[in-house]
Amino acid sequence: LLKQTGFWVAVGLAVAAGGIGFGAAVRSNRAHPHNTVTAARGTIAEEIIVTGRTQPVNSVELAFSRSGRVIAVHAGVGAYVRAGTAIAALDRRTHEAELAQAKANVAVEDAKLKNAGLAAADAARGLIDKVSDSYTKADDAIRNRADQTFSNPRSANPQLNFAADPSLEALLKNERVAMEGVFSAWRAWLDGLTPTSDPSPVAATAKVNLERTAAFLNQLALALNTLRPSAVLTQSTIDAWRSDVSAARTNINTASSNLTTAEEKYRARPGEYAAALAALDAAEAKLGTIRVDLDETILSAPISGTITRQDAKVGQIIQANTAVTALISGEGHEIEANVPEVDIGKIRLANLVTITLDAYPGESLGGRVAKIDPAETIVDGVVNYKVTIAFARGDARLKSGLTANLAIETEKKTDALVLPQSAVIENDRGTFVRLADRPDNETPVQIGIRDRNGNVEVRSGIGEGERVLDVGRRTAP
Repeated sequence: LLKQTGFWVAVGLAVAAGGIGFGAAVRSNRAHPHNTVTAARGTIAEEIIVTGRTQPVNSVELAFSRSGRVIAVHAGVGAYVRAGTAIAALDRRTHEAELAQAKANVAVEDAKLKNAGLAAADAARGLIDKVSDSYTKADDAIRNRADQTFSNPRSANPQLNFAADPSLEALLKNERVAMEGVFSAWRAWLDGLTPTSDPSPVAATAKVNLERTAAFLNQLALALNTLRPSAVLTQSTIDAWRSDVSAARTNINTASSNLTTAEEKYRARPGEYAAALAALDAAEAKLGTIRVDLDETILSAPISGTITRQDAKVGQIIQANTAVTALISGEGHEIEANVPEVDIGKIRLANLVTITLDAYPGESLGGRVAKIDPAETIVDGVVNYKVTIAFARGDARLKSGLTANLAIETEKKTDALVLPQSAVIENDRGTFVRLADRPDNETPVQIGIRDRNGNVEVRSGIGEGERVLDVGRRTAP
């Protein structure tokens, strides 16, 4: 019994001793349950992590724009071709025949245009000739034939050589004086014409002058019709005057008719020339269309690169606009990735990007944001935006379709106050830290950017060098 009693006393003392030690350890852990970190200045960069795939900078699928039978395939899969190189060809015999016909049509219409041009030039020369002939006939009618009936006809005071009605005599004398001015101006206009002059204005003036000359001759003929022989005026003289004036009137009528015909012919020529020019333009346009058709029987590489697909086979009938060949450029690769809507607002063109490829683990490559699509892309019902990343330098190992892990740097600060994310408490009440010298109090802080290494920028609330409990990391028991 005493032994048993001693045993239980010993056990009780041991438990009591253990309890005192455990309590001391608990009190010690409550006082210092966490490691501490010091707020220090340094560089911190915020990044967005996404995944994309490599693709050629340029890639195209090629198709013939018209249907036809393949007569040649010049390059197969894996072949490198330069821009402009023929890859495949369709039968072009029909187009070649059409081309020959179109060239012949152009030659015919060109000849018609030249003839129309020559005809227009002839019409212009013909009109000038008729204007000149009109002047000659009018000059002869007045200064030769009519002037026989006047004394001093070209002076400022011509006189009739016979008696006539006073009013008619006055009209004839005044008009004869005026005709000298008409002929002087008419001659000057004719002398000013050149082979390239437009004869229309002078022709219009000539018509007016002929009408005036005809009117003068009509009045003179009227006066002569009243004459009777006298002691000073024989019948033969009267007959000669009447005959010459009649011939003059006939010549003037002929000149007027010829001038009108020449003028109508001249006016018609521009329309004929324009029609011939339009016909030539149409023929040349048709020729151009056929040449395009002929060119489109050749499938050529629009860029330099490597053929990745060639479905064209000799003898095969190809349908228009059906892709038969694919080509990727030799200009290098880029990466295309989808960035979620919540992150796209942070990304800017030329942002630096760290790239790692699953095909080459342990290596990282540099790049920059080269393009941000303005339109959304829906992926599994979620709004994303397509971003294109350009490699900083080329790498011969790159291939199309490689998985690329991207860290897009959206903001970087070189003199920021930095703490580990684990030292920051974030809850519904706000964002806090616990200072080492006041471990039971939460000090409010304002947080800025975060990096992928678990660090955050502290914008306010604590200062450089202050020690903070690393609340997310406890000390070992």
